[in-house]
This record gives sequence, structure tokens and C-alpha cells, in this order.
Amino acid sequence: MPSGDPAHQGAILIEVGEEIIGAIGVGGARGSEKDERYAAVGLERVSARLK
Repeated sequence: MPSGDPAHQGAILIEVGEEIIGAIGVGGARGSEKDERYAAVGLERVSARLK
């Protein structure tokens, strides 16, 4: 889930069901919206392993 909050851009929560189990933060791309997109893609790649 994208944050929308400028202080947290580039970070997304990791949720299993309705429980927050962690977060992913990415930094370094030109523009925080790209950081957040890269974090989302990374989470997508491993989401099947989360239970």
C-alpha cells in the first residue's frame, strides 16, 4: 500500500491478512514515487511466500 505521506515515501507496509508484519523501504531512485514503486514490485515478487 503506497504511503502518500511525504515523510514515508519510498516505503510500503507488509501485511498478511489484516496484520502488519513489517515494511519495505527503498531509496536512491530519482523521485520517491519510483522508490515506492520499486518497493511494491519487490513485495509482489515475494508475496506468495508470506503466510
